[in-house]
Amino acid sequence: MPTGDRSLVTQGRYYAYGIFKGEDHPYRKSELTKLNPLQKMTYLGFKILIVPIMVTTGLLYVFYNSWSSAWPGGLAFVAIIHALGAFILVIFLIVHVYMTSTGETVTSNVTAMIIIIALDLLKYPDMFFSIETSREIAFWMWLVGSIGIYVAAFVVLPKIYRSDAIELSHANFGWFIPPVAKLLIPVAGFELAMLYSDRFELTFGLSITSFGIGFFLFLFVGSLVYHHYVLESLPVSRFAATSFIAIAPMAIIAVALFKMMHLFEAGTPLDIDAHAIEAVSVLGILAAWGFAAWSFVMAVIIVIAYLRHLDLPYALSWWAYTFPLGSLGVATGGAWKVKRVREYPLVLHRCHRRSLCSMDHRCSENGTSDVVGKGLRVAAPAPSGDSIRPVGSDHGE
Repeated sequence: MPTGDRSLVTQGRYYAYGIFKGEDHPYRKSELTKLNPLQKMTYLGFKILIVPIMVTTGLLYVFYNSWSSAWPGGLAFVAIIHALGAFILVIFLIVHVYMTSTGETVTSNVTAMIIIIALDLLKYPDMFFSIETSREIAFWMWLVGSIGIYVAAFVVLPKIYRSDAIELSHANFGWFIPPVAKLLIPVAGFELAMLYSDRFELTFGLSITSFGIGFFLFLFVGSLVYHHYVLESLPVSRFAATSFIAIAPMAIIAVALFKMMHLFEAGTPLDIDAHAIEAVSVLGILAAWGFAAWSFVMAVIIVIAYLRHLDLPYALSWWAYTFPLGSLGVATGGAWKVKRVREYPLVLHRCHRRSLCSMDHRCSENGTSDVVGKGLRVAAPAPSGDSIRPVGSDHGE
């Protein structure tokens, strides 16, 4: 709770015009208190006043016929109260949209969200607009979001490097958010590269670059976070949910590899064997999904430990239960689609067909392909419709 009215006035003054003048934030966050006095008062009023009023008046609306005879004319009063609550909710929404622009840069808090909206438009292109319009909007939202992610990184990182206040004890799973933001770029970018062949250099180039940056950032940041939690201590109880954020990076890597595999299957201007990309992507998807699933199990164990030995109070950090689990669900779907054990020999055969043709190669009558080379004999099911031919018949491929 705020300690006095002056703290609310000071915080409100900062948001109103102090922030535009470059003034220092009047409230210092700590590991235990992330919300400033104005935020505390707002959320408290929202939980104990606005939500109960909206729920109660809404139920009175629904069951109006049950009580109208006992209170004639009462519907007008209920309608006024419900409308006032609705206006407050709209104001609450507008203020929060404004608050997203108060980060290190105007777009630093919304760039990843822009890319997620672009993904929604690609997934459901005919929900609001025509398919062509939705894809065009998705492209520009993806591009703006990607630029915003990089601008925010180039603004924030130099400040972090120059700061002497950041210590290893500050490392937490929330530090995975910047790598995740970079990894979201190829998830939409690879799909756009498949849709717009004339923009392939931009969409694929930016996507594969962001994939590399996000992957290595995850490794570097992860080493700091795990070093902190292994050698020092776990976060305080209200941040226990952030352990689920560790799921997100590798889950999104699996999704990005799945998108890249389909891009190369559809055809690209690059002189790269699509079958080789497919084989590598399948292994990468399963490996990344395995780490994400392991992170999920570890996060559950950590939360159980909090429940048994500490406590697990409700906190705003509980948002961490949502997006990481959603990304794991999508990654699980992709891993399931590529986990076709009976077709693995077909993938390997298609990928290495030309190299196999240089060996002593023949097809047996029972539908299996026998390859003998350097003393090694491999038997694999021959794919239907694409039978394996003797070495001599493959000339000219």
